Amino acid sequence: MQFAGMRRIADQLAPLLLPLERPVRWVAGYTFTLYLLHQPLFLFWAAVLRGDPAGRGFWWTVTGLTALSVLLIGHLTEQRRMPLRRALQGLLGRHGSAPARAG
Repeated sequence: MQFAGMRRIADQLAPLLLPLERPVRWVAGYTFTLYLLHQPLFLFWAAVLRGDPAGRGFWWTVTGLTALSVLLIGHLTEQRRMPLRRALQGLLGRHGSAPARAG
């Protein structure tokens, strides 16, 4: 039902949402890294900093360091996934048959 309603107002919302498309796509490029690593990174930075977990400054620092870590790791992994995929496919193609694709 929401999709039908959104379709009716999409033309009016487009001018507001289109400027957000590029930043949203950029952030979305890091979601898998964030999904996989947010908890371990929070625990890591909290252990490294050894501050007061109830303090706002501690929480913001740990959150900021976690976000920076996700960006760095994501840059090294997610942003290079297509060249890595091609390299792995080439390697698998040379050393036997590639695994069958599902679906």
